[in-house]
Amino acid sequence: METGVWAPRLAIPALLAIAVSGCGGNQPAASSRATVALVQVENSAASDPHAGLQAADVVYEYAAEGGISRFTVVYFDPGRASRIEPVRSIRPVSLKIREAYGGAIFFAGGSQPLMSLVHRQHAPAMSEQDNGDVYFHRDNSRAAPHNLFTSGSDLKAAMPHISGTSTFSPASTGAPGGTATAASRISFPQTAAHQVTYSYVGGACAYSSERGPLVDSDEEGAQVHATNVVVLFVASRRFGTTDVLGAPVVDFDLSAGGEAQLFTGGKLYKVSWQPFTSGSGLRLRGSGGSDVMLPAGPTWVHLVEPGTAVSASA
Repeated sequence: METGVWAPRLAIPALLAIAVSGCGGNQPAASSRATVALVQVENSAASDPHAGLQAADVVYEYAAEGGISRFTVVYFDPGRASRIEPVRSIRPVSLKIREAYGGAIFFAGGSQPLMSLVHRQHAPAMSEQDNGDVYFHRDNSRAAPHNLFTSGSDLKAAMPHISGTSTFSPASTGAPGGTATAASRISFPQTAAHQVTYSYVGGACAYSSERGPLVDSDEEGAQVHATNVVVLFVASRRFGTTDVLGAPVVDFDLSAGGEAQLFTGGKLYKVSWQPFTSGSGLRLRGSGGSDVMLPAGPTWVHLVEPGTAVSASA
């Protein structure tokens, strides 16, 4: 994998001003129901800088293959995002995440087995591979294949033409409750080649990796931040196909539930995640068995292998 750092145009103090004023702005009221859009976004050195991540309500990151991870980006209000880039291919777990929100998934394409799975499941989906460039575009300032993008207006325009979706109502927001330990920083290996670090400053969890700060060009190069960071310990397996370089494609079992950690408000909580089912979204429970509410704002969810060490410092 290539290495390199794309320097953000705004420094950390600018991030903090954005975070304090805007962390709760992404999430609609729990009573509202809407059709969700999910977009497959690349995460590699060649994908920097990204666009559209900060406008997301939930972002899932997971191993794809060969030490590279991928994002499935969830928008409760698809029209809110501006440019979303770079859009890449689907992965097996993407379809499970899509089902949990009942929405439509947008992606570049996929291997023949994966595209066959999309078609067999009649999954509400829109791909460049199937639908050409109606709702997808190429950025001439970037090298292919890292230059495919879409936008909030494209997502909204495409939704009426996608059948099989259902509406989704976000969970109620609030304080997590329960016992927690103070933490200003957490770090863990997302893959063997990709280390993720969140630093809690100014009311936001700022994302960095071995490539430096993750930034969003739609936000004037500000560092991407989350209100809530959830690390799910999830068993993986080989899907049975490989990428173009021969690396096995990874799948995850979201049907079992298991241990998880929640990082929010400068605290780290031990929780558990519940099996993903149709329309369930992300569900967490505390040690007493009660549902865990999350503060309003962007939530990032990381799927990692059971036993992965999450280091935390106060």
